[in-house]
This record gives sequence, C-alpha cells and structure tokens, in this order.
Amino acid sequence: MSKPGKTRGGISLITTVLAIAAAVIVILCITRIRDMKVQYARLNEESVALAQEEEALKTKIRDLQGYNEDGYDADYVESMARQNLDMVYPGEVIFRIEE
Repeated sequence: MSKPGKTRGGISLITTVLAIAAAVIVILCITRIRDMKVQYARLNEESVALAQEEEALKTKIRDLQGYNEDGYDADYVESMARQNLDMVYPGEVIFRIEE
C-alpha cells in the first residue's frame, strides 16, 4: 500500500498543486513586470513632453509680462497693449479699415 498523498508515479498531489501554483505565480509576476515597464516608458515620455510644455509656457508668460533677459521692457508692454487690447493714450483716435 502507498503512503497517503502519494501517487503511483512517486509525485504527491500536494507537490503537483504547489508546482502549478508556483508556475502561475511566476507567469503573473513576469506579465506584471512587463506591463510596468511599458507604463514606465509611457509615463517617462509624457513627463518629457510636459516638461517641454512647461518651459514653453514659462517663456510665453515672460513674454506676456514684458520681461526679457535684461528685465522689464516698457516698449514691449506698450506695443502688446496697443495690438492686443486696443489701448490708446488720451487724445489718440483709432481708425480701423475692414474689408
């Protein structure tokens, strides 16, 4: 008579179940690691793109505020106010010609 838990081939049922469970766990871990690598690469690309966008926005803010490398530029602010906001000095008149 054989011992309890043993099969005739010499491998117990518990050993077989544990081996299958270990194989499933290894496969799941490998799949999860691969998915994490793909997600990391995507997030890294997104981070680079956001950093570039941030730098572009900072440059735009500096331009809109009228600052350049030398500091405050009043002529630039005045030209932006005239072009974008239609601001004029007292006594000036704006003539628009529309087609």
